[in-house]
Amino acid sequence: MVARSDFPEDFVWGASTASYQIEGAHDEDGRAPSIWDAFSHTPGKVIGGATGDVACDHYHRYKEDVALMRQAGFTAYRFSVSWSRILPEGHGAVNAAGLDFYDRLVDELLANNIAPWLCLYHWDLPLALHENGLGWTSREIVPLFADYAGLLADRLGDRVTHWATFNEPNMFTMLGYGAGVHAPGIRDRDRWLDAVHHVNAPSASHLAGERREGSSGAHRRSPGRCSCGRGSPSSTAGTRGCPGTSPSPACSPQSAARAPPLGRQLPAGSERPTARNDAGARVPCRRCTCRRPSGGSCSSGRTRTPPWPRS
Repeated sequence: MVARSDFPEDFVWGASTASYQIEGAHDEDGRAPSIWDAFSHTPGKVIGGATGDVACDHYHRYKEDVALMRQAGFTAYRFSVSWSRILPEGHGAVNAAGLDFYDRLVDELLANNIAPWLCLYHWDLPLALHENGLGWTSREIVPLFADYAGLLADRLGDRVTHWATFNEPNMFTMLGYGAGVHAPGIRDRDRWLDAVHHVNAPSASHLAGERREGSSGAHRRSPGRCSCGRGSPSSTAGTRGCPGTSPSPACSPQSAARAPPLGRQLPAGSERPTARNDAGARVPCRRCTCRRPSGGSCSSGRTRTPPWPRS
């Protein structure tokens, strides 16, 4: 039997949750729907028709939940923030009641000697962003996520010292945009690849460049911060923040417009893998990752079955 003594002295024992799976209060105190609200309310998408409308009612019973963690001997609680609870439209006007909830949660954890570990995104994109074409398949999501992250850093950074950007980004991009079995239910290879790129962009562009200094929560900019003048992720709510180092294409609408579409370009002189059908005609391949419909063998040699549907 495994004993606690088998673990290092500094091993962290804790619990981990996701906002949509635990909070409930789906339409209270100014919270707006996320893509998972819409997806779970679509008949046939979730077994038994379960939703997160009430869930574990953590929003109202967080003090009881924290007490249970203390009784279990936990010293850390990794939770995620509901983006649409603090920014109902995904950007712009801030919902003060939503921020207040996470303030109270963090204070309650610290009062019980439990360290708050905050995850910025556990799959519940504000529905408004998705419906307006500003979700993970859009380049515009990068500065919007920067503003969201900066807002939380400004409000909670004096008490939260452990931060994570995304929970399992490989899973929510593939299952939500490639296979279509998770929210938002998109089944498209190219849009999946776009989502993968845009999820990686915040980390690659030093989104986490707002560092903590001491216990005061003061910020310092990371080296090479873009000087475009559009502000940092901690800008006033509603101001589009700069997501990257200088020079940053996302800071220039002109350069962003010139950027090629993701996942659709092939190197010059190359062609998509092809196969031959029963009549001997060359046709695109359907048996590999290129997603080309065919009944023959693919010239690329790649045979892994893709997660998206075959046309």
